Amino acid sequence: TEGECATLATRHLDAERGAFVSRLIALWQLAVYGARLPDGSDVLAVCDEFNTRLPRRVVAPAGTP
Repeated sequence: TEGECATLATRHLDAERGAFVSRLIALWQLAVYGARLPDGSDVLAVCDEFNTRLPRRVVAPAGTP
C-alpha cells in the first residue's frame, strides 16, 4: 500500500528524501482516491525534484571490479 511505501521510504532514506516520497504519495492519493487533481504547481515541483531527490542508482553487474 501507499502507507507501506511511505514507511519504507522514511526508514531507508534520509529525512529529505523520505519527505519527498511522502509528498509524492500524498499527491497520488489526492488524485486517485480523492478524485481531485492536485495543484499544477505541486505536480511540476515534484517532477522537477524527482531526479535530484531519487537519483537513479547504477549497480555494476556481479563480478565487475
